[in-house]
Amino acid sequence: MKFRIYPLRAALAVIAATSLLSGCTLGPDFMRPKPPAVDQFTAQPMPAKTAAADMPGGAAQEFVKSMDIPGQW
Repeated sequence: MKFRIYPLRAALAVIAATSLLSGCTLGPDFMRPKPPAVDQFTAQPMPAKTAAADMPGGAAQEFVKSMDIPGQW
């Protein structure tokens, strides 16, 4: 069995492989953006209590800062 070498096909294959592999090294250097420098999620401070509804289970909720919520679960 005799193999025939096609110079044009071989050159195209080498060029294609080289360009595919070099594509991994090109591109921008990704830098993770810094988190925003805020200490709250809303523009205005949260109220101490929510509004109450006149129905069973409609009592006002309270917002407690610095509470260990995962520790209560």
